[in-house]
Amino acid sequence: MALPGALAGILCAVQPAPTEAVVWVSAVSEVMATALFVLTVWLFWQAWTANSRAAYVGALLSFLASLLTHESAVTLIAVLALTLSILPRESSSRDQRASRTHWSRVMMLLPFLVGFAAYALVAYIVNSRNYLVAEGQYGFGTHVFPNILNALWFASRRMPSS
Repeated sequence: MALPGALAGILCAVQPAPTEAVVWVSAVSEVMATALFVLTVWLFWQAWTANSRAAYVGALLSFLASLLTHESAVTLIAVLALTLSILPRESSSRDQRASRTHWSRVMMLLPFLVGFAAYALVAYIVNSRNYLVAEGQYGFGTHVFPNILNALWFASRRMPSS
């Protein structure tokens, strides 16, 4: 198990990659949100496997902190749902907690959904007062579809060889 980790570390060290999230002062929120994202998943997994209330509260608090740090944390709910549905719960067959139903899994995600709804409401109120949104210069529209198609077209083009 140590060999794959060492190879991944070497690959990250020698691969030329964008470093903006690490070296730019304005990108500190992305690094913080990523750390809180990973912490949330880890604490949620600890709460799920060990039935730890403290880990669950920690996961909820780190989720909220991640949301307040960067908006990319909204994807955490999907990651947590996938965690509950895909990864097996390691416990003995005699453990009564092992037989959690589908609804108990949904109920485990409910506080995260409520936190997200509160965040989305505040973000909507704040952003609706932005002058770009208020003047109609920024918003959803049919321009979204050509932009997506252009991005896919550029991504599918082969890069010229050097």
